Amino acid sequence: MNRQEVISIGQKLANAGIIKKYPARSHSHDIWSLFPQTEAQFKWLKKKCGTTYNLVIIHTAEEVLSICPELQGYVTKTKSGRFCRVVISLVDL
Repeated sequence: MNRQEVISIGQKLANAGIIKKYPARSHSHDIWSLFPQTEAQFKWLKKKCGTTYNLVIIHTAEEVLSICPELQGYVTKTKSGRFCRVVISLVDL
């Protein structure tokens, strides 16, 4: 997966209402709610924590994969199975 693919996935999830939508030049500096949707957000999240793991998505893994099947292998369920996380290391991108 490359940088642009991560940003595109973030935009798809935000447009579907799965994650919080942060428009360009908005105050998005919150590692607990941000999945990068712009180049600047990607760079900031990469520098700050290097992963998308901090965001707990309040939807099931199946719901997320129905919108973004390209995330197969990157989505992990929480203990309860009611929520999920997308685990992408941004360090090498």
